[in-house]
Amino acid sequence: MALEKTIEYKGISISNAYIKIGRFEGIKDQLTFGVWYQASASSEPFNSKTLTCAYDLSGKNPISQAYDYIKTLPEFLGAENV
Repeated sequence: MALEKTIEYKGISISNAYIKIGRFEGIKDQLTFGVWYQASASSEPFNSKTLTCAYDLSGKNPISQAYDYIKTLPEFLGAENV
């Protein structure tokens, strides 16, 4: 799973940037994960960040929970699943 969205990076508009989540760490009720920004699915990341969200051990798998979380953030509004 990944997301696509046109984003601005250092003043440059990147159409259909590929946004992928990886590098998970979960403890009890908290999930920390990396978000990678790529120009395309096959390119190297040009930016990354680490985010943390609530983690429900009895909920969906951690990857789904992380994607559900980032889709609520203003930066990712309008991003589409790919």
